[in-house]
Amino acid sequence: MQETFNNFSRLTQVAAEHKTEVKVLYSATHLYVGIYAEKAPGDYVVSSLRRDFGALTNDNISLLFDTFSDGTTAYFFGVTPYGVLREGLVSDGGTAFNNTWDIKWQAEATRFDDHFVIEVAIPFTSMKFPEGTTSWRFRPYRWNNQVNQQDTWVKVPQQQLLSSLAYMGELNFEKPLGESVMPIALIPYINVLADKDYGNDVANTKFKTGGDAKISIGNGMNLDLTLNPDFSNVEVDDIFTNLTRFEVRLPRKTPVFYRQQRPF
Repeated sequence: MQETFNNFSRLTQVAAEHKTEVKVLYSATHLYVGIYAEKAPGDYVVSSLRRDFGALTNDNISLLFDTFSDGTTAYFFGVTPYGVLREGLVSDGGTAFNNTWDIKWQAEATRFDDHFVIEVAIPFTSMKFPEGTTSWRFRPYRWNNQVNQQDTWVKVPQQQLLSSLAYMGELNFEKPLGESVMPIALIPYINVLADKDYGNDVANTKFKTGGDAKISIGNGMNLDLTLNPDFSNVEVDDIFTNLTRFEVRLPRKTPVFYRQQRPF
């Protein structure tokens, strides 16, 4: 399977100033994406080398995969010209992003004076999809901040979000895909606490063990298990200032629990 296209600029709804080509191949275990992107002279626009970077302030190319073709949810994968990765879940038709979703996938980028090349390998075990499906809804798009352009394969009206799932193309497979399989993920931990009372010459050492597990149950459900959770290893919650009367759902930071921020 191979798809090649020339993108167009969304800001003016005309052909993009710099061409982007995307080719898609697949094997029994992986989806492979090759990207060739032309660029303007000068340095790339990159504000962060951190994973799950902000797309608006970095040159990058993102891939949307609506594997259930429902126009409601999708997976997205993004790569900068420096090979920095971001991935997440899209919901509510493309209006909500969850960047705390992390899976195993690979991408490499090579930079040249007038273009860059990105190679992506995504395991099929990283995504859910119906058994026997022969097509996904798919759309790549590019933030070309060098020339202040937003480029996309399928036309997206200017009044709509670039991530909208209402405007997608088709990614067709030569053979029906088998059942999606999510591997069992195990995340163990060991903590060692040591202290000593020098006055009484008494030492104390404690070991604490635990972990998390994720088990796939069918195509639409995962079972999350935890034993002795250690919240000291969890990322600090993002800070939101909510001045409305509506609750704000914070991004998920633990493997099991959700949190909500109450309005003032």
